[in-house]
Amino acid sequence: MKIEIIVFVLCLSFFNLKANAHSDDIEGNTMPKILNVDYDYELFNKNDEIDCKGQLKFRVSIPPGAISLIYEKQGRLFFESQNHPDLIDFNMKWGYDNFTENSVEINDPEIYWGRYFRVRVKMEDDTWICSEIHNTKNYMCEEDLAILLQSAYVDDINPDDISVYINNDMLNINTSEEMDLVILDLRGQILFSGVVSQSTTIPLNMSSTPIIIVRYNFKNKTLTQKFKIL
Repeated sequence: MKIEIIVFVLCLSFFNLKANAHSDDIEGNTMPKILNVDYDYELFNKNDEIDCKGQLKFRVSIPPGAISLIYEKQGRLFFESQNHPDLIDFNMKWGYDNFTENSVEINDPEIYWGRYFRVRVKMEDDTWICSEIHNTKNYMCEEDLAILLQSAYVDDINPDDISVYINNDMLNINTSEEMDLVILDLRGQILFSGVVSQSTTIPLNMSSTPIIIVRYNFKNKTLTQKFKIL
């Protein structure tokens, strides 16, 4: 009798372990997953500023019990949302109702850089489940992203003891203190990089874009300005 009880307890434990393992598998598959992301983009000039857009492709792993799917993306770029995901406005949406596989291929022919995107799936019990949030900038090369960020984040700060201006395709810098200076065009081509400690004139004829970015370090503060070549 004692042996039968032990066998029964062992069998019960075995079935509990199988049930728990099956439950874990189901829970692990309840969230849609964005996989195999490919962002085929290009940089271009628009209104004398550099911008970027391209085609976004990815696969969505769909959990069991899903009956429809919505692909959502951010339309306008708000840098405030970079550190506050709750501010993201997914105001562009596409629905997918007819799918029989456990995955769906999403093809967005046009999405700009820095935009957030995700998918939501509707389950049989009318609940909605969201995937993790992704951003197109995470699928760009660092060099291109640096060019875009330099164009997007530009300070209009100019210390009183520094004068920087353009005249006749020349960048004129008047300063009496040493500072590190970098000049580049919107394609990322470096036109000048070095230390300036006095009034200096730098030719801009090698720039491939009508807009240049000037970045300099002055009194332990890095300043960035954007200039249009006259």
